[in-house]
Amino acid sequence: MTEAEKRAHRVCFTGHRPEKLTRDRQSIKTELETAIHEAIADGLFVFITGMARGTDIWAAQIV
Repeated sequence: MTEAEKRAHRVCFTGHRPEKLTRDRQSIKTELETAIHEAIADGLFVFITGMARGTDIWAAQIV
Protein backbone atom coordinates (compact mmCIF):
# COMPACT_ATOMS: atom_id res chain seq x y z
CA MET A 1 0.00 0.00 0.00
CA THR A 2 1.42 3.39 -0.98
CA GLU A 3 1.63 6.31 1.43
CA ALA A 4 -1.18 8.08 -0.45
CA GLU A 5 -3.39 5.01 -0.06
CA LYS A 6 -2.56 4.79 3.65
CA ARG A 7 -3.54 8.44 4.13
CA ALA A 8 -6.96 7.68 2.71
CA HIS A 9 -7.54 5.25 5.60
CA ARG A 10 -6.59 7.52 8.53
CA VAL A 11 -8.74 9.32 11.03
CA CYS A 12 -7.35 12.08 13.25
CA PHE A 13 -9.04 13.33 16.40
CA THR A 14 -8.82 16.73 17.97
CA GLY A 15 -11.18 18.55 20.26
CA HIS A 16 -11.70 20.68 23.30
CA ARG A 17 -10.70 20.08 26.89
CA PRO A 18 -13.62 19.05 29.13
CA GLU A 19 -13.92 22.45 30.83
CA LYS A 20 -14.46 24.17 27.45
CA LEU A 21 -17.30 21.93 26.32
CA THR A 22 -20.86 23.21 26.26
CA ARG A 23 -22.46 19.77 25.95
CA ASP A 24 -22.49 16.94 28.44
CA ARG A 25 -19.64 14.46 28.31
CA GLN A 26 -21.80 11.37 27.74
CA SER A 27 -23.56 12.74 24.65
CA ILE A 28 -20.20 13.59 23.09
CA LYS A 29 -18.83 10.11 23.86
CA THR A 30 -21.95 8.51 22.36
CA GLU A 31 -21.57 10.50 19.13
CA LEU A 32 -17.84 9.72 18.99
CA GLU A 33 -18.55 6.01 19.36
CA THR A 34 -21.10 6.11 16.55
CA ALA A 35 -18.72 8.02 14.26
CA ILE A 36 -15.83 5.65 15.02
CA HIS A 37 -17.94 2.57 14.27
CA GLU A 38 -19.05 4.16 10.99
CA ALA A 39 -15.43 4.96 10.08
CA ILE A 40 -14.39 1.36 10.70
CA ALA A 41 -17.33 0.10 8.64
CA ASP A 42 -16.19 2.44 5.83
CA GLY A 43 -12.74 0.82 5.82
CA LEU A 44 -10.79 3.31 7.89
CA PHE A 45 -8.27 1.57 10.12
CA VAL A 46 -5.64 4.02 11.40
CA PHE A 47 -6.70 6.35 14.21
CA ILE A 48 -4.47 9.18 15.44
CA THR A 49 -4.92 11.38 18.50
CA GLY A 50 -2.78 13.89 20.34
CA MET A 51 -3.97 12.39 23.65
CA ALA A 52 -5.07 15.70 25.16
CA ARG A 53 -7.64 15.62 27.98
CA GLY A 54 -11.21 15.42 26.77
CA THR A 55 -12.19 14.55 23.23
CA ASP A 56 -8.78 13.15 22.22
CA ILE A 57 -8.62 10.72 25.15
CA TRP A 58 -12.28 9.70 24.84
CA ALA A 59 -11.81 8.89 21.16
CA ALA A 60 -8.69 6.84 21.93
CA GLN A 61 -10.53 4.90 24.64
CA ILE A 62 -13.34 4.06 22.24
CA VAL A 63 -10.95 2.93 19.52
